[in-house]
Amino acid sequence: MTGDGLVLSEPGRVWRLTLNRPEARNAVSSPMLAELQACLGEAAGSPQCRVVALAGAGKDFCAASMPGPSRTCSARSRTTLGR
Repeated sequence: MTGDGLVLSEPGRVWRLTLNRPEARNAVSSPMLAELQACLGEAAGSPQCRVVALAGAGKDFCAASMPGPSRTCSARSRTTLGR
């Protein structure tokens, strides 16, 4: 799975997700957040995936989130990956 703001490299036992908006210091936008949630859901359902490594393209990991509707992580989302 790849998108404009997120790149998934070599899914297997270790999934490397890279925030790929270096021109915006990898600020997380709403579409990028949706991509990230989809990738993490896919990783949680994968029998092979054991580790998800999150990285940022360029010199910054992640400066901030882009302005928009506030979102919080639900209790269900926080426990989904806790196998």
